[in-house]
Amino acid sequence: MEDPASIFPLPTTYEVPVEIPALHAAPEVHSTDASAQLPQIGGASSISDHTISVIDRMKYHLRCRTVEHVTFIYLNLGEEEANMLDQDAQYIDHDILVEASPTYARHVQKHPDRPIKVPKSITAKTVNAFSQIVSPVRAIRLPTHYLWPSKNSIPRVFDRFGAIDPEKINWSVGTLLELVAFARYMDILWMCDMAIDRLHWMFTEQSKLSEICRKKFTQNGWMNVNGRFVRVDNHLPSVPDLQDRSLSAKDFESDHLDQLFAEPVDVPTLMFVADLIFALGDESELISASQEVEQIFEAAAKTPQYSCLIGVARQYFCTRYHYHAADEACYTAYLTPTGQLLVDQAYTTESHDQLLKLSIGLAPANSLESIMYARTEDKGELQQDNSTPEMLEAEKQLLFMELQLEAAKAAMEKVRHAAKEDKCESLIAARNLLS
Repeated sequence: MEDPASIFPLPTTYEVPVEIPALHAAPEVHSTDASAQLPQIGGASSISDHTISVIDRMKYHLRCRTVEHVTFIYLNLGEEEANMLDQDAQYIDHDILVEASPTYARHVQKHPDRPIKVPKSITAKTVNAFSQIVSPVRAIRLPTHYLWPSKNSIPRVFDRFGAIDPEKINWSVGTLLELVAFARYMDILWMCDMAIDRLHWMFTEQSKLSEICRKKFTQNGWMNVNGRFVRVDNHLPSVPDLQDRSLSAKDFESDHLDQLFAEPVDVPTLMFVADLIFALGDESELISASQEVEQIFEAAAKTPQYSCLIGVARQYFCTRYHYHAADEACYTAYLTPTGQLLVDQAYTTESHDQLLKLSIGLAPANSLESIMYARTEDKGELQQDNSTPEMLEAEKQLLFMELQLEAAKAAMEKVRHAAKEDKCESLIAARNLLS
């Protein structure tokens, strides 16, 4: 089988000599960490296993409506993923990907009808997440679920345009580095920045918990828990939310790390990984690494622990670890459409017949419900009556109410998890949303 690298070589437009930002002076320290300025990230326990937001639902349906979608061919597809892809073509609009991916733009100029061959190291789930970040509009945060079409309706969830089967994503070191690898393969480098930011969030959250536990330790590894002394042996306690914010240097011993070492070296990502590995306490030597890679790790070894990762300004963090230039906006500054606009777009079609064709979530004309409802020989009478302008407007108003409720719930969730000194201000903001 043809090597995908021969079709999609790693990007060359960003090949630059390794340049390690000098640390002649300590970076400016801020009380607010760089990760705190990111779009809100919630712990795993705050994300539903089977429910997704109105915005994610609308974006999914808009993504599926593309006239000319990109085709992916998987060179290493597991049986479970193969079953998922029987129902889903991983929709990304051709024009959107041409604009987002310089590599894909070059590819279609030479091979207009040739699909993308996905490397063996990349799973269909990673491509699913990738498609959500790119299309139908650029995202400013990682998705919370892999989204697959469902043949069965979801209880208590009406969706005119078809049911969606969400699968909660556990963003780990492995899944994040795999996303980095595919983003580089497609030459969408701001997506690498997004993955790095999630790894940084995991590290800072773990550091906060470690510091709290350290302050509670007494002699010989005993910890005071509500007046009882518990033996913890300097390990973090077992708590439900720790899984998605727990890191160790061993997590980076993977095939995806080898891809960072490969030519051309992924300098920003590798600099972050090197600093992070040393911050996690690993001082192991590299085996068979290139001179460029060794230079990056040597610089990380000489950097004071945590100095580049904890309490630094967002601008410094972007300059050191992100792909975008200092005078270019970070991906977090990208403007995203409101939920109301996405709902309006989903309900806007060229004709009423097209709307009915897209309304696969309604009872089909040959269903028992439609047959019993019809007063004429027209079996589509129920669909027509459920798609009048008045019905469509009522559905939209209900979705707008859901958007408001989701925003209010998110605000209250933020209040519950806010630090003691921030709780009052967070509560005021939440109450303003509810009033």
